Amino acid sequence: MIRLLTGILAGSRITGFAYLYLSRWTMAIGWFATVMAAWLLVTALFEWRPSAQRFVLPAAVGLVAVMAAVFTSNVVHERNPEDPWGPIAHDLAVQVRAELPPGSGKVQLLINNDYQSMAHRSALVTALERVGIETEVDNFNPATHGKWRTGFAKDPRITLKVASDEQIPDFADEPGYELIAKVSPQTPAEQRETRRYLEEIDDRIDRGDIPSWKELERATVLGELHTIAVFRTPDIED
Repeated sequence: MIRLLTGILAGSRITGFAYLYLSRWTMAIGWFATVMAAWLLVTALFEWRPSAQRFVLPAAVGLVAVMAAVFTSNVVHERNPEDPWGPIAHDLAVQVRAELPPGSGKVQLLINNDYQSMAHRSALVTALERVGIETEVDNFNPATHGKWRTGFAKDPRITLKVASDEQIPDFADEPGYELIAKVSPQTPAEQRETRRYLEEIDDRIDRGDIPSWKELERATVLGELHTIAVFRTPDIED
């Protein structure tokens, strides 16, 4: 009981994207626990009254069929899982393709340990391949992009690095770095409004005024809208 209460208290102090992430996991665990509890109740019912199987089993099969149909419909009509990164990555890929030098070699993407840059780089890899450009990715985890994409290309067509937000002016000052693509999903006025909204949400949480689920979801989506740029960098020496 003490561990349960400690977990609830700790979860109540988590905000932002991590809160939504952990909430979904908690919901999944809750669903699993519900199924297990229902199974135990049905098993106990069968032991107490075996004749109940004639009614319970058809009802259970029907319930499973209805739930499967509902969940399948939800998956089919779900938003693009890359949102809001997908549209940004597509716009970047179109700009990168226009700047590619002649040739047929792969595009080499270098690592940048900034979280937003890594997240958008993954989306950019997919977007580039959708427009017919093969990539090779400098990454320490082959599972992230697949072994066939991980490593360093031989004679790459171009070498790129993704940057986000405050990194962009710093990268622009780096010797040999050339800005070839940039996308900002918000205008300067919208960016100011986003900062105001996120600060307001933080202030309310600090005061103990917990925002609604919809407000937290909006804050999460707005918090993921970043200015992303792609720089051409010097090729890696063998």
